[in-house]
Amino acid sequence: MRISLFLVISLLLLSCQTDIDDDDIHLKKIAAFDIDIPENLAVNIEHTISFKYALANGCETFYDIEYEVPNENVRIITAFAEVANNQNCTQEYREESFSFKFKPNQSRTYNFKFWIRQNNQGVDEFEEYELVVD
Repeated sequence: MRISLFLVISLLLLSCQTDIDDDDIHLKKIAAFDIDIPENLAVNIEHTISFKYALANGCETFYDIEYEVPNENVRIITAFAEVANNQNCTQEYREESFSFKFKPNQSRTYNFKFWIRQNNQGVDEFEEYELVVD
């Protein structure tokens, strides 16, 4: 009984392994657009903020966002795609959306910065929104 249980568990673990290593994929920043933020924000109420992003081909899949809080008033949101290297990719361009929750705990003005591109000088550019929380 123990041997068969061990075999079943071993087979399950082996079947979950992938052949992908760090050389096969990399992350890249992807631009946020069509950003949707509620007009009226209130303290201690959870609000949904959403945006769209584009995936250039079949080798790109959405990975996650980075949500930075450099100070109490600023929020920096950067979306990332996972890109498969050295693959035969479809040329399928896709637009998808992502949303997250924001629950302000104080009345103040928040500055939300969404990453949109890196310019020719290598400087990140953002679309910025001032959100007044009453």
